[in-house]
Amino acid sequence: MAKWKSGRVDRMRVKESKDPYRLAEKPPGGAICKGCSAVVQSGRWTWNQPEGEGVTTMCPACRRVEDGYPAGYLVLEGPFFGDNRREIMNLVRNVAQAEKNLHPMERVMAIRKSGEATLITTTGIHIARRLGESLRRSYRGDLQVNYEEGEKNVRVNWSR
Repeated sequence: MAKWKSGRVDRMRVKESKDPYRLAEKPPGGAICKGCSAVVQSGRWTWNQPEGEGVTTMCPACRRVEDGYPAGYLVLEGPFFGDNRREIMNLVRNVAQAEKNLHPMERVMAIRKSGEATLITTTGIHIARRLGESLRRSYRGDLQVNYEEGEKNVRVNWSR
């Protein structure tokens, strides 16, 4: 029998998170990221002002950027995208900024143009999916979302 984290004995096994950027324990309250100035409050990263002096650390998003290890990949392609690239990229930037304001760990890492396609890498899986969904809502097109490695990475393709 498998033992649950709560100490309960049951037959179901609980999968441990294998995300190397997820912290094993919560940083102390008031910890400040030295890369982006995000603050940990009650175990959550926020953009709020720190309460008093806090220790400096590095948030998971800044560690991903520093290591060059994205959690999300969004590929934009197709003739419609090529004809409307500027407008579509403005939408992507606006949605990404709104997401970053609400969720400090969800950010765009890089935007790379490769021929007719554009690759956008993100620090989180949710922002990549949300960007793809906002493109589908605004411009229709085909959206494919594929989670990999037990939902630790996501590949999103949008084309029209």
